[in-house]
Amino acid sequence: MRQPITDTLRSYPWRHQMLCLLPLVLLLLYLSAAVGTGKDVTLHFKEVKELHPMTTQIMRFLTNWTNIALYGVYAALFLHGLRSGQKSLVRFILVFTAVQIFVSAVLVQITKIVVGRPRPLLALEGFSYSPFSSSGAFHSFPSGHTSEISGAAFPLANWYRHPLFSLFLGLIVAVIGFSRIYLSMHHISDVAGGLVVGVFAGLLNHHLCSREQS
Repeated sequence: MRQPITDTLRSYPWRHQMLCLLPLVLLLLYLSAAVGTGKDVTLHFKEVKELHPMTTQIMRFLTNWTNIALYGVYAALFLHGLRSGQKSLVRFILVFTAVQIFVSAVLVQITKIVVGRPRPLLALEGFSYSPFSSSGAFHSFPSGHTSEISGAAFPLANWYRHPLFSLFLGLIVAVIGFSRIYLSMHHISDVAGGLVVGVFAGLLNHHLCSREQS
């Protein structure tokens, strides 16, 4: 039976979605107010990276491995679902996998290529937008790491629906979003765009799972 979009929106666990969103949203608002936007942020963190090389190494580690670690959690849940016979959990993981592939590997990548926004350090040097560029240097918007981590965290929070767990996942999303800005890989608006993509992925996961169960 087909699940109407309005029913999906009404049944969506917005409280847990907000708990997941809140840490990164507050962080982006703080950075915008305290540091600025655009070149101000790039220049600020360029100096910070030079002064704090250890912090920079930690940020690189987190940005490279956190998404992989969260995928590992999904893999473990999938195996648990198979062994325990929890068909709803297995179906949830399969739906998540399909949505994540569509959103991260297709939707985000197409948007990056079409928009052609230069990475922060290139923008600092005066480079402008280069739509339909094949170079990763012009694939800044939206943040792929942020869309991936939020696209993985939101469905998990919505599935378990425990406030502290949802907030914990939100902190993970915030750390990854911040790491992309800190490392000068993305503008603040790129990370915000990745967060919006993550919200879309969470809604799509919920809609498809609800339709399967109806």
